[in-house]
Amino acid sequence: MTTFAAGLRVGEIANLKVSDIDSKNMQILIRQGKGKKDRYSLLSPANLSILRQYWMQYRPSLWLFPGKPADKPISIRTVQQVFVDAKVRSGIQKDVSTCIYLHLRRMDVLNVKSPLDLLEGDDNE
Repeated sequence: MTTFAAGLRVGEIANLKVSDIDSKNMQILIRQGKGKKDRYSLLSPANLSILRQYWMQYRPSLWLFPGKPADKPISIRTVQQVFVDAKVRSGIQKDVSTCIYLHLRRMDVLNVKSPLDLLEGDDNE
Protein backbone atom coordinates (compact mmCIF):
# COMPACT_ATOMS: atom_id res chain seq x y z
CA MET A 1 0.00 0.00 0.00
CA THR A 2 2.84 2.38 0.74
CA THR A 3 4.30 1.77 -2.71
CA PHE A 4 0.97 2.65 -4.34
CA ALA A 5 0.00 5.48 -2.01
CA ALA A 6 3.33 7.30 -2.25
CA GLY A 7 4.29 6.35 -5.81
CA LEU A 8 7.52 4.67 -4.79
CA ARG A 9 9.88 2.57 -6.86
CA VAL A 10 10.65 -0.94 -5.63
CA GLY A 11 14.16 -0.01 -4.49
CA GLU A 12 12.81 3.01 -2.66
CA ILE A 13 10.26 1.00 -0.67
CA ALA A 14 12.86 -1.64 0.18
CA ASN A 15 15.26 0.94 1.62
CA LEU A 16 12.85 2.95 3.75
CA LYS A 17 13.87 3.48 7.33
CA VAL A 18 11.42 4.01 10.19
CA SER A 19 12.90 7.50 10.59
CA ASP A 20 11.98 8.35 6.96
CA ILE A 21 8.29 8.51 7.89
CA ASP A 22 7.58 12.12 8.83
CA SER A 23 4.03 12.11 10.21
CA LYS A 24 4.29 15.70 11.43
CA ASN A 25 4.76 17.00 7.88
CA MET A 26 2.89 14.09 6.26
CA GLN A 27 5.73 13.11 3.98
CA ILE A 28 8.16 10.27 3.36
CA LEU A 29 11.86 10.90 2.82
CA ILE A 30 13.22 8.89 -0.09
CA ARG A 31 16.99 8.58 0.27
CA GLN A 32 19.12 8.11 -2.80
CA GLY A 33 16.23 7.47 -5.18
CA LYS A 34 16.49 7.69 -8.96
CA GLY A 35 19.61 9.59 -9.94
CA LYS A 36 20.99 9.06 -6.40
CA LYS A 37 18.98 12.06 -5.22
CA ASP A 38 16.97 12.45 -2.05
CA ARG A 39 13.34 13.52 -2.45
CA TYR A 40 10.08 13.58 -0.54
CA SER A 41 6.84 11.82 -1.35
CA LEU A 42 3.45 12.28 0.22
CA LEU A 43 2.29 10.41 3.29
CA SER A 44 -1.45 10.12 3.04
CA PRO A 45 -3.64 9.88 6.14
CA ALA A 46 -4.82 6.41 5.09
CA ASN A 47 -1.26 5.21 4.54
CA LEU A 48 -0.13 6.67 7.87
CA SER A 49 -2.89 4.76 9.62
CA ILE A 50 -1.83 1.51 7.94
CA LEU A 51 1.84 2.14 8.75
CA ARG A 52 1.00 2.81 12.41
CA GLN A 53 -0.91 -0.49 12.62
CA TYR A 54 2.01 -2.25 10.94
CA TRP A 55 4.50 -0.66 13.35
CA MET A 56 2.41 -1.63 16.38
CA GLN A 57 2.34 -5.24 15.24
CA TYR A 58 5.92 -5.73 14.03
CA ARG A 59 7.89 -2.97 15.84
CA PRO A 60 10.60 -2.48 13.20
CA SER A 61 13.52 -0.52 14.59
CA LEU A 62 15.83 0.58 11.76
CA TRP A 63 14.40 -0.61 8.45
CA LEU A 64 10.68 -0.04 7.96
CA PHE A 65 10.51 -3.36 6.13
CA PRO A 66 13.40 -5.41 7.52
CA GLY A 67 14.83 -8.38 5.70
CA LYS A 68 16.54 -11.49 6.93
CA PRO A 69 18.63 -10.80 8.92
CA ALA A 70 16.63 -7.91 10.40
CA ASP A 71 19.61 -5.55 10.33
CA LYS A 72 19.33 -5.53 6.50
CA PRO A 73 16.48 -4.08 4.43
CA ILE A 74 13.97 -6.34 2.70
CA SER A 75 15.27 -7.49 -0.69
CA ILE A 76 13.96 -5.95 -3.89
CA ARG A 77 13.09 -9.45 -5.10
CA THR A 78 10.94 -10.05 -2.00
CA VAL A 79 9.09 -6.75 -2.57
CA GLN A 80 8.48 -7.77 -6.20
CA GLN A 81 7.14 -11.16 -5.09
CA VAL A 82 4.78 -9.54 -2.56
CA PHE A 83 3.45 -7.37 -5.41
CA VAL A 84 2.94 -10.39 -7.70
CA ASP A 85 1.22 -12.35 -4.91
CA ALA A 86 -1.13 -9.43 -4.15
CA LYS A 87 -1.96 -9.09 -7.85
CA VAL A 88 -2.81 -12.79 -8.10
CA ARG A 89 -4.91 -12.76 -4.90
CA SER A 90 -6.86 -9.74 -6.16
CA GLY A 91 -7.69 -11.45 -9.45
CA ILE A 92 -5.95 -8.85 -11.62
CA GLN A 93 -4.83 -10.55 -14.81
CA LYS A 94 -3.33 -7.73 -16.86
CA ASP A 95 0.21 -6.44 -16.46
CA VAL A 96 0.41 -3.73 -13.81
CA SER A 97 3.08 -1.65 -12.13
CA THR A 98 3.45 1.51 -10.09
CA CYS A 99 4.07 4.30 -12.56
CA ILE A 100 3.05 7.55 -10.84
CA TYR A 101 5.92 9.48 -9.31
CA LEU A 102 5.50 12.79 -7.55
CA HIS A 103 8.26 15.15 -6.60
CA LEU A 104 7.03 17.20 -3.69
CA ARG A 105 7.99 20.77 -3.10
CA ARG A 106 5.18 22.01 -0.89
CA MET A 107 2.34 19.55 -0.42
CA ASP A 108 0.26 22.08 1.48
CA VAL A 109 0.32 24.45 -1.51
CA LEU A 110 -0.30 21.73 -4.07
CA ASN A 111 -3.11 20.09 -2.04
CA VAL A 112 -2.07 16.71 -3.40
CA LYS A 113 -4.07 13.59 -2.54
CA SER A 114 -2.73 10.08 -2.52
CA PRO A 115 -4.47 7.58 -4.80
CA LEU A 116 -4.97 5.44 -1.68
CA ASP A 117 -7.05 8.18 -0.06
CA LEU A 118 -9.08 8.51 -3.26
CA LEU A 119 -9.80 4.76 -3.22
CA GLU A 120 -10.88 4.87 0.41
CA GLY A 121 -13.20 7.83 -0.20
CA ASP A 122 -11.36 10.23 2.13
CA ASP A 123 -13.63 13.27 2.54
CA ASN A 124 -11.00 15.51 4.16
CA GLU A 125 -10.89 18.00 1.29
